[in-house]
Amino acid sequence: MDITREIIGVLLSLLYVFAVLLITETYAKKKKNIKKGNTRKTIHILISHYVFIVYFFNSSVWFAVIPSLLFIVVNTLSRKYNLIKSMERSDNNDSLGTIWYSVSATLVVVCAYLLNIKEILLISMLILGYGDGMAALIGIKYGKHKILTSTKTFEGTLTMFCTTAILYSAYQYIIYEKFELRLILSICILATFCECIAKKGLDNLLIPITISLILTYYHFVPDCVATIFIISIIVLFMVLV
Repeated sequence: MDITREIIGVLLSLLYVFAVLLITETYAKKKKNIKKGNTRKTIHILISHYVFIVYFFNSSVWFAVIPSLLFIVVNTLSRKYNLIKSMERSDNNDSLGTIWYSVSATLVVVCAYLLNIKEILLISMLILGYGDGMAALIGIKYGKHKILTSTKTFEGTLTMFCTTAILYSAYQYIIYEKFELRLILSICILATFCECIAKKGLDNLLIPITISLILTYYHFVPDCVATIFIISIIVLFMVLV
């Protein structure tokens, strides 16, 4: 293990995240008419990129987990004292979304490294960042059709599904040079389901954990794709009915 490389990875992760927070906070103050939800979800998307730094620099779980553990502390303090205003919600004080984001990142890192499946880290956090983030942005701007009694919209939910499909399809093609269509659809359905039903920021926890469980099952259980797909279809059927 190259200690210098590990430390550089941690420092770069922290530098990247704090740079994102500083830039968005400064921009939000200058553009006072900008919606807080937009800056919050922009942060949500951009911060997910830190997993690339962890992926390429950190081979030890002990170092890889440091940034997300520190983020838990920072996000908890920010929520309590409203330190990073562009990141906090003003409409729902009960939401622990920013804290769950860091908790899920910690769990995903530990899972990915202990099981030696780094795909879990990249896919789980990028789908959380882009899928959930884009769903909210599109839902806020273009959402017209509410889903049942939920505050979520059909437009936002569809965005979550499509973004997840694009991300995981691209990953499969780049890494494996193939498409496992049933697995892609399963992840899209179950991740979208988590995003749709979760309240008070719990989607930030449910989405990565669900994806991690699916990918772990896929890597360790031969010929399990059919089972995963059937489960996702049952979930979809329950939602639609």
